Amino acid sequence: MTRRRGPRRVFVSGDPKKTRRRALYDVLIIVFLIVVAVPQSMMMYRWRVGVTGLVSPILPFRLTGILYYSRGFLYPVLLFVAYALSKRKLPTMVAILLYAWLAGLCSSSRYVLVISMVPVILFAFLDRQRIRFVVATAIAGFAFMTVTYSRTYIYYESLPLREYIVSSIESREEHPKIRFWDLVGGIALRLYGPQDIVLAYQYDVSSRVHAAVNWFTDRPVVDLNTEFYGMTFAEGSGFGVGIGLHAWMVVLSRRNYFLLILLAGVISTLLVLADIPVEAVRRVKVFKIFMAADPLAFFLVYVLYSAASLRWYYELIALALVGTWVVRMIFVPPPIRRPLALNDTRA
Repeated sequence: MTRRRGPRRVFVSGDPKKTRRRALYDVLIIVFLIVVAVPQSMMMYRWRVGVTGLVSPILPFRLTGILYYSRGFLYPVLLFVAYALSKRKLPTMVAILLYAWLAGLCSSSRYVLVISMVPVILFAFLDRQRIRFVVATAIAGFAFMTVTYSRTYIYYESLPLREYIVSSIESREEHPKIRFWDLVGGIALRLYGPQDIVLAYQYDVSSRVHAAVNWFTDRPVVDLNTEFYGMTFAEGSGFGVGIGLHAWMVVLSRRNYFLLILLAGVISTLLVLADIPVEAVRRVKVFKIFMAADPLAFFLVYVLYSAASLRWYYELIALALVGTWVVRMIFVPPPIRRPLALNDTRA
């Protein structure tokens, strides 16, 4: 007696070329991470570039800025777009998570860690892959704590990368208990809460106009290390966390509500200005560049909100506008102009 088997469920893609193209994106992501992104993070750790709390050395050919901006802003956008276009296979997910963990440890930056993991966690949620979402979130949480504890060892220049990573993980294992509210409080402080507002309210700038001009042109206004927090760092060290947009507005207005409203109008103008490059990117259909519009909008708002450096804000806008203009000039053909039809004037 033989048992009849039911019909097999076969999923057929409507467009084989599109399926192959999506699979190609998975391969390109892994190759890019292995060949470019991972070696770059390892070199940045060795050269002490982009490490939280350290002043980066000045490298030739503007390499310091190129390395920092690419890992912190460009690569997350590229990974987001490429992962969205890919088949989002398991090896691709694992590769991105491992790279994000390594990049976070090499920079001792939780921002680099989280922003690099966002595509995996976000699309696992949108695709309703519950197991993948839970696993990715758990890995992100564990990596978040290891990056936090890595700051105990990151400032030893003679520590090899392998020993540094092992020490950071072992330090996490020595502190298995995580106090939930301490973790929430630490994250809340990174959102620039009441503590920064209180400090800003107590500080007086010598000239409101001069301070506002300096701040919006990305020039020094006040030394946060000594004048705000009363800290003196050793040579080569720096303060890795700012005070945020809200506290800076309180500092610049010097408790003047009318000036605070005017500053709010300027910030609103900057937000309207940010919409121009976002829409410019959204209109470019070549190479699926339009998918980078939402990540670009997020980065612009984040840079403005963190107020770490308005130069980054202006540079992101300029790069987006120039980049989209170049792409449209090269790859988008101009519209064909048809001659106007003349009225028939025959007698």
